[in-house]
Amino acid sequence: MNALRTALWFMFVWLLSVVVAFAVAVGFAQSFNAGEEFIAVQFLLVFYSLISVAALGVTYLFGKSVRPLGFVAIGLVAAAIVLALFPVVYDAAQLRQSANYRIDMRQNIQLLVELLVPIFIMVTMQWWAARRRWLKRSRPAQSKPPAV
Repeated sequence: MNALRTALWFMFVWLLSVVVAFAVAVGFAQSFNAGEEFIAVQFLLVFYSLISVAALGVTYLFGKSVRPLGFVAIGLVAAAIVLALFPVVYDAAQLRQSANYRIDMRQNIQLLVELLVPIFIMVTMQWWAARRRWLKRSRPAQSKPPAV
């Protein structure tokens, strides 16, 4: 029964983190007047949310302390930053090689914000929930204080 509760807890946390991440991403998309590129952002948010909840769930199951959950969360955010910066670095390299190649760095920055801020919020929510659940699981049963 406890395993089922944990699985349902992780499903609830996943759903809640995706809803909050989408709300933040839609807010940025509206303020930046995003177009079709926002479809890719939505897809990447769902895909990354599944990866992050799976990674944190496996770490929750096999972790001996809370510390590995933090390392996994930091790794997930770092991986998102590296993967999101790759196209920007590629565009900057192409700009230096060719005088005819024009890019709009503002659009790249807007895409980074639309993607990275919701991912950071999503991973933080999932990490907090997994950490809280792990601490609750590992805490010994507390006895009632003696009546005075």
